[in-house]
Amino acid sequence: MALPMTLFSALLGLLQKENIINIDFLGISLGFIFICIAVVGFLVMIYIANLRMDAILYARTVNGIRKYFFDNAKTDLRQNFV
Repeated sequence: MALPMTLFSALLGLLQKENIINIDFLGISLGFIFICIAVVGFLVMIYIANLRMDAILYARTVNGIRKYFFDNAKTDLRQNFV
């Protein structure tokens, strides 16, 4: 996993020595890319939390409906679970 960053830094060092690349522009562009990645990661985290809350709301609703019918049943349903 660390190999791409190692190769990137080695390549950057070689290009900077030969004055092929401007390090200031690269720093700004990498900063912008990393900020975009952080924003996308934050939005994905919020989306996952929203999915979890939807699942909890669904489970509570279904269990509430199940409890309503269990409590209002004419027959004794508890004997079926023993």
